[in-house]
Amino acid sequence: MGEITSITIIKEVRVNTGDFEGTVHRVEMTSTVDEFDDPMEVHKSLHGTVVGALVGQLVRAYRVRGKKGMTPERISQHHGL
Repeated sequence: MGEITSITIIKEVRVNTGDFEGTVHRVEMTSTVDEFDDPMEVHKSLHGTVVGALVGQLVRAYRVRGKKGMTPERISQHHGL
C-alpha cells in the first residue's frame, strides 16, 4: 500500500444571484502529512478549516448582497456544510 504524503480538500458552493445567474465560491487547501501524523486526523482538521473558510466567504457574499439575516449557522445548514 502506498504512503499518503499530502491531502487536498476542495469545496464548492454555487449561490444563485437571480435571473438564472449564479456565482461559485470555492475553497481549496492542501496539507502535508508527516511521517508520524495520522492521515485521518489531518483530514478531519483540514476539512473543518476548509468548511470554516467557505462559510466565512459565504457570510461576506450574503452581506454584500444585503442579506444580513444569513448567519453562519443558517448558511451551513442551507448549503449542507
